[in-house]
Amino acid sequence: MDRKKLLRFVGTVDVPATSGRFVAREKFVIGVGSDAPILIAEFNDNFTEWFLAGSGKIEESNASQILHYAEPLEGYTDGRDIVNEIGGEEQAETTLTALHLLMARQSRCENGVLLNNGSASFFFIRDQSGQLRRVVMYGDRYRVGTPVGWWVYAHPVDGKSNWGTGNRYFYKKP
Repeated sequence: MDRKKLLRFVGTVDVPATSGRFVAREKFVIGVGSDAPILIAEFNDNFTEWFLAGSGKIEESNASQILHYAEPLEGYTDGRDIVNEIGGEEQAETTLTALHLLMARQSRCENGVLLNNGSASFFFIRDQSGQLRRVVMYGDRYRVGTPVGWWVYAHPVDGKSNWGTGNRYFYKKP
């Protein structure tokens, strides 16, 4: 029996190589003022606990990579089903470094590969304990009464997402 296809490929994005250590606690800082290097409006408690607590997640230097991104064909997708469609955890997993580099390209919530219209961009990233997590980030340049910037949340991989179509999943090249 054929499985129902969950994602539609949209494109790729180059992520440059990095040298030195990436310390999440130093890079992911809430700030929406003109002096903030990246406009970040909010983290949820899970993101703070899993990626920023204590010394924060530390990643070693990364080689350059190409990330693919795809959109769900239907709403309410299960994270584990998405990981399986991509090809498993190894193919789905990206890094916090890559996410941050993409955010830096759109530091003022400008248009780009990361969605800035209230829709979400999803990444599968290992936390400090090595557990794969679903990191959901979205930007909203248009919401009245709230700061313009990125919201970064983390959730378990397993379980349904209430984000519908029009969102993006980023993953390694299959």
